[in-house]
Amino acid sequence: MNIILSPAHFTTGEDMKIGLDFDGVITDAGDLKSYGAKLLYGIDIPPERFKKRLIVGTEMTAEQYDRLSKTIYYDREVGMRMRPVDGMLEYLPKLLEEGYDVRIVTSRDGAAADIARAWLREQGLGVELIGNGKGSKAIPCTGRDIFVDDDLPKLEELIGTVPNLYLFSWGYNTQEETHSGISRIESWKQIYRRIKEAT
Repeated sequence: MNIILSPAHFTTGEDMKIGLDFDGVITDAGDLKSYGAKLLYGIDIPPERFKKRLIVGTEMTAEQYDRLSKTIYYDREVGMRMRPVDGMLEYLPKLLEEGYDVRIVTSRDGAAADIARAWLREQGLGVELIGNGKGSKAIPCTGRDIFVDDDLPKLEELIGTVPNLYLFSWGYNTQEETHSGISRIESWKQIYRRIKEAT
């Protein structure tokens, strides 16, 4: 797949402002949900299938999914079990060392955002994290040159606000069709390479 960042939309070099989602871009959200489902209900759901619309009604009830979400996002002991997305611990520090302006904008808020911040500190990553809650990410993403998320509807809300939008591909979102203004990105290596090519 050939994905091209549009250099015309960027300022030069390290002035590029990068926005990243947390769950599904920084950490492996499917893995944590899979762990939580096994812990709470004794059921095995592969991480690549773990999206609410795919499993509620087939693998678990809406009430079970809500309880699972509260546990993995608000229980510190469970939440700190998050695993980084492959390549993130190699490429995000490089972007930070090279002086890029990186901001994490997440739907987490309150205690869930605090757990995410603690996890980032534990990984040695000094990245600003904005806990935006369930609303649109448009205001905290204003002025970003690029935003990467694993949730297509969240990216669609940013069309016209952020010039370069990327859907981080996972098994649970591969069937979603992207449209003009949103491209897929497959790995941290790929996003790093494209950013470097554009600067």
